[in-house]
Amino acid sequence: MLSCILLIGGLSARHILAASDRGEQCLPWRLYRSLHVGGTLAALSFFSPLSWSLELGQVGPLLALVVLIAYLAISSGNESRASVATALGALIKVSPGLLLFPFVIRRRWHAVNASAAVLITYMAALAFLVRLRDELTYFTSVAPEIPALTHYVSHSLFQILTKVARVDPDQTPEGYRLSLVAFQSIALVLYLAMLGMLARRKCSLGQLWLVSLTGLVVISPVVEGHHFVVLWPAFLEFYRNVLVGRLPRVFVPLHVLVWLPIFLSAPLNKLSTAETLRFLPTTAALILWLLTSILAYLNPCNEDNDAVVPPAALTTDRRPSP
Repeated sequence: MLSCILLIGGLSARHILAASDRGEQCLPWRLYRSLHVGGTLAALSFFSPLSWSLELGQVGPLLALVVLIAYLAISSGNESRASVATALGALIKVSPGLLLFPFVIRRRWHAVNASAAVLITYMAALAFLVRLRDELTYFTSVAPEIPALTHYVSHSLFQILTKVARVDPDQTPEGYRLSLVAFQSIALVLYLAMLGMLARRKCSLGQLWLVSLTGLVVISPVVEGHHFVVLWPAFLEFYRNVLVGRLPRVFVPLHVLVWLPIFLSAPLNKLSTAETLRFLPTTAALILWLLTSILAYLNPCNEDNDAVVPPAALTTDRRPSP
């Protein structure tokens, strides 16, 4: 897992540095490179979901690496590689499987087929190892009970709603299960409706994928501090847009205020004595999803251009001559 974090740092730094190599930076070249190296490493060092994953022995760093690879593949236009990485992420945790919806909505069937090949191979391996029944048992018996079993440590949007409605899984287990089904149904409909609206707006595959990514934590019924690791590519996109001057200035302070509690999700969950503060990262994730969706709606890419963000006019390259 520590090796995964080191790979995340190297890939993230190289991705941001690529903008300066293309002459897109809006700052002096040497200053830009310093910000790229120092800023990326500092952000990674203070991204508490990753450190908490290490502390708990969770697979969060591996999941973050796979999702980052998918993001980088989409940024470079390699849709098949992005879908394969997304499918692998779905084999680590179930929720990243929702990141395949943008490929379906934009009818990228070659990418969908590539991800389907990964899943079929996985199922064939389970059949060969006589483990299909175990997989079926997990989805039919174990997974539906996880929200109730983890409600003591979960700080999801679903838990906020159950606390407001005073639905206790220990006191009213049936009511809790019905509430979970209702929440998941409504959340998934809204999630897909947002993607559909942005697709009609001619947003690119990259924009749809980023909106889909930021919405994962919002619609999940179980959210712990280390689950925010999947949002690292979204932060990387935000940081890169700030450096190249693509993000409207009014959105910069909003994003900073949103990212602070997400970065501090581990200490807020572990050290805070106020229950409301523990739900602050989840609330911030909801606002981040809305901000990402608004930016995509206001400034959609041409549907033939699958960049994550709209192309910006190149600024003067300030690198010293060789």
